[in-house]
Amino acid sequence: MMGADATRLSVGGADFTVRVNGTRAEAIRTNIMAVPSIGAISIRAVSAMEQASGCRVVPDSLRGDQAVMRADLDCA
Repeated sequence: MMGADATRLSVGGADFTVRVNGTRAEAIRTNIMAVPSIGAISIRAVSAMEQASGCRVVPDSLRGDQAVMRADLDCA
């Protein structure tokens, strides 16, 4: 994601820096949370990626952990 512009946003108490490059997105959680579950963070990360890109996250393309998540986008 080098060179991609960063968008900073907050979703449900989780702060993210999101970068979009073509049909790929990356959401980096930037705030401290006490033991966040992957399920709770993944829902928020998907929302952040969709808001920043204006595209939908491709089902089953999300990967990563509670700090950094990446996904493919469907911008059709």
